[in-house]
Amino acid sequence: MGCLLACLIAFFFSLHVLRLQPPQPVAPLPAPDFDAMVTDPVVTGLSLGGSLLLALAFQLERPYWVALTCITVIQGASLRAIWNRQTQRIAGTGLGLLLAEATQLDQASAGSLLQARLLDTVVGSVAGLLGGVVLHTPRLRDAVSRSLRRLTPPRLRH
Repeated sequence: MGCLLACLIAFFFSLHVLRLQPPQPVAPLPAPDFDAMVTDPVVTGLSLGGSLLLALAFQLERPYWVALTCITVIQGASLRAIWNRQTQRIAGTGLGLLLAEATQLDQASAGSLLQARLLDTVVGSVAGLLGGVVLHTPRLRDAVSRSLRRLTPPRLRH
């Protein structure tokens, strides 16, 4: 019911705002280039794979939590958005553990599961942040792009 109420409030507010001012035209999408078609997916894939390798190296119980957190964090539109997602994800998980553990004071196994979840979130967030730094730092992105262009056959570089 709370979700439905929030959606209704947002819907009627958007109708009210559109009544006051017309919607702005949508800018056309840029033409796909090498960075969008090759560099971004390769960096994202390497970050995701790296997060899974870290999870396996640390022998974490649920490596998919690490990967899920990594992909959630790296999807930010800017480095600031990635930093905010990473911080919110870790803080939210940490606060959720206090609340979840408070209801299960006498169950030791639940505590270890929740602590594992926090570790998974931290590892995945750091991996996503590192990938985001590469994607949103021009010098690093250009260096990766140049390396990938050298590895790509000339007919596919456009």
